[in-house]
Amino acid sequence: MGNTHQGVEGAWRYPQSHPRKMARTMGIQKIGDIRAWQEAKGLVQLVYTLTGKGAFARNFGLRDQIQRATVSTMSNIAEGFDCDSKFEIARFLSYARRPAVEIQSRCHVAIDIGYITWAELEETYVRARFAKSMVAALRSSVRKQNFFSHLAPLTTPSSLHRQSDSRRSYNWKRRWQETAARRSSHAYRPCVP
Repeated sequence: MGNTHQGVEGAWRYPQSHPRKMARTMGIQKIGDIRAWQEAKGLVQLVYTLTGKGAFARNFGLRDQIQRATVSTMSNIAEGFDCDSKFEIARFLSYARRPAVEIQSRCHVAIDIGYITWAELEETYVRARFAKSMVAALRSSVRKQNFFSHLAPLTTPSSLHRQSDSRRSYNWKRRWQETAARRSSHAYRPCVP
């Protein structure tokens, strides 16, 4: 089939010359190659199946909240995939972890109300936890700079941090001394109402 994705002929892929293409060693060429995104997609399908039946389908508030949370996980992974720096990728991946906890919380509400069974709660809870851990592992890999090597570095060299810290410390001490000298002189008079 050649250039396909899940049986669709002619599916779009990043061209070889695209500046955001992923490292070939990881095999990430399109968003569908990221395992965390695949897990989030499976979670979306599971939640939409659960929320589309019975009384759960008629409770628009809870149904919409849990559906939006699942889609948010998947969307933030996709948005991070298209970022220009490792810092931005890590930021969007941290955004992607949070809705997984929301899903777990809302599943407890659904079990309390009687919309889902304990087996459905356990399956959804475990899938959400697994998706969250996959996103966390991906974020950790990005922060360690294991891949996405074509992007700008996540942090600046440590020598720059030390230099700026020492300058900051010197400036703080100098300003404190100047303020103390001004207060001890007669030029400084506190405002008294």
